[in-house]
Amino acid sequence: MKKPLILIVSSSAEEHSYGRVVSHLEKHGARVLLWLTDIAIGSSRSFSILITEQGTVSIQAGSVLVDVRDIDAAWYWKPNSFRVPGAEENVSRQMTYVNEVTSLNRALWSVLPESIWLSSPLQLWRAERKFQQLLLAREVGFEIPRTMVSSDWSMIEKFMGAETQNLVVKMARGVLADQNHVMAMPTTLLALPQRNALQGVVSPFPGIYQPYLEKRREWRITTVKEEAFPAAIYTNGKSRVDWRQSQTSNDVTFAKEDPPSLVLEYCVEYLRRSELGYGAFDLVEDEDGQFFFLECNPSGQYSWLEELLGLPISGSLAASLLPAQ
Repeated sequence: MKKPLILIVSSSAEEHSYGRVVSHLEKHGARVLLWLTDIAIGSSRSFSILITEQGTVSIQAGSVLVDVRDIDAAWYWKPNSFRVPGAEENVSRQMTYVNEVTSLNRALWSVLPESIWLSSPLQLWRAERKFQQLLLAREVGFEIPRTMVSSDWSMIEKFMGAETQNLVVKMARGVLADQNHVMAMPTTLLALPQRNALQGVVSPFPGIYQPYLEKRREWRITTVKEEAFPAAIYTNGKSRVDWRQSQTSNDVTFAKEDPPSLVLEYCVEYLRRSELGYGAFDLVEDEDGQFFFLECNPSGQYSWLEELLGLPISGSLAASLLPAQ
């Protein structure tokens, strides 16, 4: 019997994730072709895409050359997560490479049929649109928070309501660069006195504004096709605004718990409608037990939950890439 051939497009910085999936695939007799963006940039190993005059396409990685028609399944996993040499001293060089490689990857991997991808590059790009996420989440049954983008502080106050004392602001990408310094902007709490002080000083644009949700707990529900792997998140102090900033501290606790089955059904249905095979859902459960959708990251990290809680996510990813028995 012919061994299935699985293509994984990633970067070596993500080996902690894709490495486990590769192990599962190889245990099941699959051949794995790894395309690693940062290795291609460094030229330490030969990577090529070849398109002939007849329109046939081949991929070469190291000593392996395959016709794309022989690829049974493909997984696109953070191929733009890399650092070029000297990135700390030359941020513009790093950003130029990331922008160019991101554009190239989107164009390059469209040569493979949409149907073989766990989540195709095109669907991943579409799925990252935060406002479309909110509307789709509402369609499938989730509660969603009131959300606004505006250049007018008074419009924000009017839309959110006079009774809303605390808002949060987040950015569409959340990466800020100043000279040679790059930093992530976390979700930030803005109390009413802070907002009043900012009026007339700085524009609220291009921030994304929502009410701060008082929470019983948060949830990260990692979903692979029709399998959902929920984890409850308990927070204290500043981590109650954005737990990612204190993920490894004592202020954040992850627990293997189950939300209502209907919530898991919403996650599966969301993926189905998005034509995605994978998604990491961030939800807030408020003090009344209502579940609010915050976002679905179509390439959200999961390996720490697998290590901490024993969630078999890598095995599920591998199974989803293997041909049906």
